[in-house]
Order: sequence, then C-alpha cells, then structure tokens
Amino acid sequence: MKGINLGIEDWDFLSQLDNIFTITLEDNLLHRKTQGIWSPYMPSYLSRFSSLSSLSMMCNGLKVLPPHIYSLTTLANLDLCDNEIESFPDKLGMLVNLERLTLSKNKLADLSESYLSSLTKLQYLWLDDNAFEKVMIFDARTRLWIY
Repeated sequence: MKGINLGIEDWDFLSQLDNIFTITLEDNLLHRKTQGIWSPYMPSYLSRFSSLSSLSMMCNGLKVLPPHIYSLTTLANLDLCDNEIESFPDKLGMLVNLERLTLSKNKLADLSESYLSSLTKLQYLWLDDNAFEKVMIFDARTRLWIY
C-alpha cells in the first residue's frame, strides 16, 4: 500500500500495517484532552513507520507538533499548512531528510536561520500567509537567508 487517507476514528487500523509511504491526516483537529489540557495528538505507533516519506497534517488546528513526529526521520515531505503554529518547532531539525516543508497559513511571525541549518536536504519551503513582519527568502543552493 502506498498511501492511505483516514479519519481520526479509523487510526487503530494503521497499527496493523507496515511499509506505509504516505499518510494524510487532514481536517481532523488532532487534539486530545488530558488532565483538562488540550494537546496535539498523534498515535505513537505512527512513529514506527520507518518507510514514511510524506505526511500531511494540514487543517488540524495544531499550535505545536505532536512529539512522535520527530522520530519520523525518513520524512521527505511534511505539510503543516493551515494550522495555528505560532513559532517554528525547535526539534524540526531532527527531520534531516525533509525536502519539502509547508508551513503556509499559520501564525508564524519570526523564523531563525538556526532552525533550518540541519535541514540540508530542504529544497522547498512554503511560508506564505503567516504573520511575518519582514520578507525573507531562503536560497536552498547557497543555504542563505535574504531579508
């Protein structure tokens, strides 16, 4: 199986599968209430998909990323478009195989070069429709930011 598109209520089915390359978790409101606090949710067994190369978590109201996402080191494409992320996830640099990262339509206001320095394979970075005060351009060939 190359890809699957499930609603949040169908996730337990995924724990029985291997060799998933693409997962689309769009429009699910990936949050779970624990001890009265809402936090991002992603089942821990998703981190065992060692061949996962593409993950879309767009339109989920995420403010922060679920911690298990950082163990998905084979990810080449990560789509976090149309969420409520306000700051660049510190640990995103752990996803060293990322080639495409979409953070469009979030609430990002600042982006430090240090956050992307370990993403040496990054070729495409979408940041449109955020709250940036400055226009920034990242040249993947030279690995330089232009303000």
